[in-house]
Amino acid sequence: MNCNSDAFYWLIDIVKIQTNYAVEFTRPIPDGPSIEEMSPREKEFRINEKFFEITNENCLNKLVTSHFLQIKWIYEQIW
Repeated sequence: MNCNSDAFYWLIDIVKIQTNYAVEFTRPIPDGPSIEEMSPREKEFRINEKFFEITNENCLNKLVTSHFLQIKWIYEQIW
């Protein structure tokens, strides 16, 4: 069994957002340190944006891939 690459990268994006992955999901702070973490509200917004990408055509791939990778909270949200 293998997972769909599009679904895999979609899941990785959600995990990166959830964990505040510094390289891709931070923004500069004027006159301060170069990295600012996302607020919980911004994380929730970005994760919801990713879930709006689920369609009838890709839902099963995302569901199976999240189950295969044992990312339970994403699996349950899709379900």
